[in-house]
Amino acid sequence: METRCSRGAPTDGTLPGLARDTAGIRIIDSLPVLLERIQWAQHRAAEQVRAVNRPPYIGDRGYRLRQHKTKTARLLAGVRYRTIYHSSVYADPFVGKHLLETAELGELGRILDTPPMMLLLSDENCAIMPLLVQDKGLTVALYVEPSPFLAMLSATFEAFWSLSVPVSGQGCATELDEADHRILTLMSAGATDGVIADRLGVSRSTIARRDRGTDAPPRGEHPLPGRTAGRAPRMDLTTHRFVRV
Repeated sequence: METRCSRGAPTDGTLPGLARDTAGIRIIDSLPVLLERIQWAQHRAAEQVRAVNRPPYIGDRGYRLRQHKTKTARLLAGVRYRTIYHSSVYADPFVGKHLLETAELGELGRILDTPPMMLLLSDENCAIMPLLVQDKGLTVALYVEPSPFLAMLSATFEAFWSLSVPVSGQGCATELDEADHRILTLMSAGATDGVIADRLGVSRSTIARRDRGTDAPPRGEHPLPGRTAGRAPRMDLTTHRFVRV
């Protein structure tokens, strides 16, 4: 399959800065073009935007503030947002803070311990998947139009969504540190104390002590604790307790 790299020059009347190939997949290797495409894709969405957001985050603080304003405006316009966040989101002063604000506007956010990629889906019309993000600003991404690959990315998002932990964004407190959140994320996925201890490099007694301190739900009755008729437990950020929904 042949793909041609964009260098930022307008080559398409509606999508400047992108080079077309015959399979509906384009390569973006210009950071300014990528940032504009992310904004464009969200404004294009009529029903929903789905995203997987993980560090290293794209763009400087100014761009991230612009992204927050775009998301807020689209939520107010009735566009649904479903976002999967990396478990370290709680430790990020910018993303963690604005997560609460957009949750109050209706964004559905979930936490996945280590999402393997970044992704943005605009309805079923297009997807943007950054492949390489570096501190110096070099970013390579795929722009995907309707195709079997787009359908695969959509299905991949839904699979990640089913494995992630729903959270409530109302009245967030910050008593738990990042390690607690990672433990709760793994617990919600049905991991045993031994698996969690090996994954995080701590002792089982540490896991048991944090388990008692965070009031996690009992495990062992179902691979996903708290699941009833396909529903997962939600961690309430107000109390840092799991609640059944």
